[in-house]
Amino acid sequence: MSKAPRTCLGCRAVKDKGALVRFTVCNEKILPDFKGCAPGRGVYICRDEGCVREALNKKGAFSKALRTKVAVPLADEVWAAVRAGLKL
Repeated sequence: MSKAPRTCLGCRAVKDKGALVRFTVCNEKILPDFKGCAPGRGVYICRDEGCVREALNKKGAFSKALRTKVAVPLADEVWAAVRAGLKL
């Protein structure tokens, strides 16, 4: 494992930072940060639809991890953004 292990918000697996997608909050909205350079606190989720859905279904998980109020979007919207960004 590299020097930058992160924990997936969905499945809680510890993986290398590069194997996960980082999400940040902007104007109370959750946005994927594919380059990993957006300012502020971020959370990481596996590049897997199941993990994305599980993280979004955990009530208050994003707000707690990001330490701010966030509007949780629909899982389909988030997964579509992840797929587009990763070109899956």
